[in-house]
Amino acid sequence: MVRPYDSDEIAALAVQARARLDLDERRCPRCSYVGMRRYFQLFHGSARTALITYLWCPSCHGYDGSTVPGAGMRLDHDPMAELDAGELRLLKADMESYLAKLDGFWESGRLPQRLTE
Repeated sequence: MVRPYDSDEIAALAVQARARLDLDERRCPRCSYVGMRRYFQLFHGSARTALITYLWCPSCHGYDGSTVPGAGMRLDHDPMAELDAGELRLLKADMESYLAKLDGFWESGRLPQRLTE
């Protein structure tokens, strides 16, 4: 079962991010598993570009998602871009399926990604 991180868990993740720990060094604040995963998606809307980020634990499936302005940012690749709009909509409607798909990409070597500005 997937569950979003609570505010204390997000604060613990932020401390690790500020310490500039690599994803494989970050500890899940919920289950203590070491090795967080992240997926970036650039959304190009008519008025702006947004960067959507998901950070999750492959062990307990605690997760957090955030959106920030993404103008000028580039991804080296996006494995979700190959999915048709209907499949992507269904996946995003069910976070458990969404994270399972992202875990599959991670395990097959199609994630992680590189983000540049």
